[in-house]
Amino acid sequence: MKKLIFRNVKTALYICAMPSALVAGDAPWISPDQDYVIGVGKTLGVYSGGGSSDEPDYEPACPPWSLKSGTETWNWSLGGPGTKSGDEDQITVTATGQGEITVKVNRNDTYKDDSSPVQEGEGTPSADSSELSITVATVADQDPDKRWFYFENPSTPVPTDIEQKIFTVDAPPPNGSRYDWSGTGVLFDDVGLNTAGMAVTAQSQSGGQITSTSKWGSEEIGEIVCTVRTPVWHGNGLGAPNWFNDGWSMGWYQHNSFVIKDSEGDLIAAGIGLNEQFSEKDDLGSWNNWGTPNQVNATTSLGGGIDEYGIKQRIIALTLSPLPDENNGQAVYSIRQKYRIGSSTSGDGQLINDHTLTYHRGYATIQ
Repeated sequence: MKKLIFRNVKTALYICAMPSALVAGDAPWISPDQDYVIGVGKTLGVYSGGGSSDEPDYEPACPPWSLKSGTETWNWSLGGPGTKSGDEDQITVTATGQGEITVKVNRNDTYKDDSSPVQEGEGTPSADSSELSITVATVADQDPDKRWFYFENPSTPVPTDIEQKIFTVDAPPPNGSRYDWSGTGVLFDDVGLNTAGMAVTAQSQSGGQITSTSKWGSEEIGEIVCTVRTPVWHGNGLGAPNWFNDGWSMGWYQHNSFVIKDSEGDLIAAGIGLNEQFSEKDDLGSWNNWGTPNQVNATTSLGGGIDEYGIKQRIIALTLSPLPDENNGQAVYSIRQKYRIGSSTSGDGQLINDHTLTYHRGYATIQ
């Protein structure tokens, strides 16, 4: 005989205790939207993700917590010479000076219990993100007081650095990379790492305004605008001839004074190469015993110099003695005379004066 046994079955009720706090999630990740090196006044976008403090400290069987609308909180911190704008998961960093900017962020969010809209709590702040380091670099002229000249590329300019300047970036690029240089009217030396590095030597290719720009990757770090000067000849003309007869020799001499300024109107610096070059002489009379002038190569004094023309002869040496008659002196020969600057080698450098010099008995003329 079978017995039927009835048991009273009760339904169990499990009540979840409300959590006293929320557990922070992983730290946010952080990344720039372009290169890590920027110039002063330039901006860099930085964005982040993850890092939610959305892990409640109760068993998963209970209703989940979810982010309360509009309460996502990103706590950005910034150190160094910069400012930030924007909020949430992206900001814009603006460099205000030289140095290093550091950026990091964490999350601290407000949540609600989906099973009971009244219940909500503050998220525990997540750990800070890794720190992003942004280098702020500037470009500078290593010697801003130095005048930079262009002399049509003499083979050996005097001084040797007269057509050169050095530009520098004051911060090393990250990860062993290099800065890239470009410019108008300028040629950068191609010597290993100096072609694109923290310091680069530039050769002037023309006069006027020269712009040199440095970049790291896609970011322009800065630019330098310099004035490259060119020489301008200002001849003062010939002075009066001076006659002499000391008993052993006789003759005359005459000074051709000149001034050289640069294209900015300043007297040209001392120590720049200057040279003259003569062509073959053209005899203008029946005599040919007057010699060709010596080609004198020198460097400038401040603002120019003096060239002396003349002839000195022993009385017994020449058949035709110079006469101290400035008005009736016969033309003896003419010769073409050229002055060049930037080099102390005859025929090298920039031509700045070209005239015909005529020797007379007692004086010279130029035209």
